[in-house]
Amino acid sequence: MTPDEWRTGMEHEAQTVGQVDDRWAQDTLASARRLPHRTVLVDVLLSAATAGVAAFALSGLSGALLRLVAD
Repeated sequence: MTPDEWRTGMEHEAQTVGQVDDRWAQDTLASARRLPHRTVLVDVLLSAATAGVAAFALSGLSGALLRLVAD
């Protein structure tokens, strides 16, 4: 499901439930409007950066650098 599909679904859900629970409908619409728009490139870059940080931490280099700095 794309963010636009989710946003549209939540807007329809809020319109339906709004007759019963107006506060929930308002909160849901506000959340749907705040959903950030990200591109595939941003998602790929964020994933690569996360994998890089995890690889560095697991490689043992981080421990070696910390020992070097501590000395």
